[in-house]
Amino acid sequence: MTAPTTSERELRDLAHFKRLLELWEGDTEFRERCREPALDRRALLARHGLDLADAELEAFWPLAALENRTGPEAQRLVAAMNESPLGRRWVEWQAATEAAHTAAARARFATGNPRFDAWRARQRARTLSEAYVPAIGEDYWPPLFAFELSSGCSKQCWFCAFSPEKLTRNFDYTPENRALWRDVLRVGQALFGNACQYSGLYHATEPSDNPDYLEFVTDFHAILGAVPQTTTADPLKNLDWTRRMLALRDLDPTTADRFSILTPKALRGVHAAFTPEALREVSLVLHNKGSIGVKNECGRAIENDALLGRSQDMTRDMLPEGKQLTPQLTLECLVGYLVNMVDHTIKLISPCNESAQWPKGYIVHAEGRFTDAASFRAFVEDSIGRCAREKLGAADRLGFRRDLVFEKLDGGFGLVARYKRHKMRGNPHFGTLGELLRTGTYTAGEVVQRLTDEGMPAPQAASWLEKLYQRGLLAES
Repeated sequence: MTAPTTSERELRDLAHFKRLLELWEGDTEFRERCREPALDRRALLARHGLDLADAELEAFWPLAALENRTGPEAQRLVAAMNESPLGRRWVEWQAATEAAHTAAARARFATGNPRFDAWRARQRARTLSEAYVPAIGEDYWPPLFAFELSSGCSKQCWFCAFSPEKLTRNFDYTPENRALWRDVLRVGQALFGNACQYSGLYHATEPSDNPDYLEFVTDFHAILGAVPQTTTADPLKNLDWTRRMLALRDLDPTTADRFSILTPKALRGVHAAFTPEALREVSLVLHNKGSIGVKNECGRAIENDALLGRSQDMTRDMLPEGKQLTPQLTLECLVGYLVNMVDHTIKLISPCNESAQWPKGYIVHAEGRFTDAASFRAFVEDSIGRCAREKLGAADRLGFRRDLVFEKLDGGFGLVARYKRHKMRGNPHFGTLGELLRTGTYTAGEVVQRLTDEGMPAPQAASWLEKLYQRGLLAES
């Protein structure tokens, strides 16, 4: 979804500036060239197919010449680049594009099932509290479905958060499989309406591993009216496939596709195969050696300590002075159903911090199998009935989430998560409320009674408990 701009020339300049930043962030050789005392800037840009006016880049070159991005001087130069005419247009264009994508995801969040919607909203709130860096903020609106069209993944990236096995089989586009696929999509549509539009056709797999991936995408669009987002780590394997995948985005510009770049060679290859204009709306996720980026510490990444340490150390060295590196412990974004069409398995999942219990960074709330549309629907409806609570019951035993650290405060209490501190103050009874919940031994009815005995009106006591519950701060079984 293209943000408002004034001209085709401006869009072209933004595409070329985007590529310039990709080179600076992802290409060690390019960064080294930028620091050469006798740098021929025009020749360097021309070598990479970039056409930007010298005046537009006056604020970029001093920043590119720095050894690293630490210290007040680097922060000043970043701010200067962002305030330059082209830099400001880039920041505004990015913000407008991301806002449009976020609005589309938010509009597709509600499923029409009050019980399930309350549960999903609660898991979203918990995820923002427990697991996501603050920069994500309210932009996070979780997808409803992730459909795997392969069993295993050919890429086997050392940092993969989900640690898939090697590729063994695909869900082929046979008449029988096509019928099952379309039936499953229609069940989702019947149960959840337009919320199904915000779903993916991969999770821990490489989309291009399945030669029929785009046929399934086309069916998805025909039935649900949306084109799901695709991230491929193999954009150069079959350029015709990749170009067809990108062309499908014209049918639904409410999200953006991505290329995951694994090597410096792949970055150079992508830049050679696609013009800056062709990839203006495509995000390059730079995982290659020499790139600047934080790896999430979960799944296979934590099994490769040496590689993870070197990657994080490089990123840490590039941070502004005083800023600490605190990586996420999950890559998961789904609050809904993870469906493997090959194995006919289905799981209801939501994000969490990586742990011994949940090493892939997501909670499995329910899991089962399906063989046809009827059994698929039966599992979904049963899992909502068993797992998706709409509100607290008087007999529910209450306690704070296990990841939260309780702290006493004047006039209340605080709860400290990995990235966020929640405070409850301003009511003389909040101290008692916090202490009761801290023990994890009282039911909702007992907490309300204790607070009522201290003078808080019962409806108010029940309301505060419900607010804590819906904000995802209380433990759920």
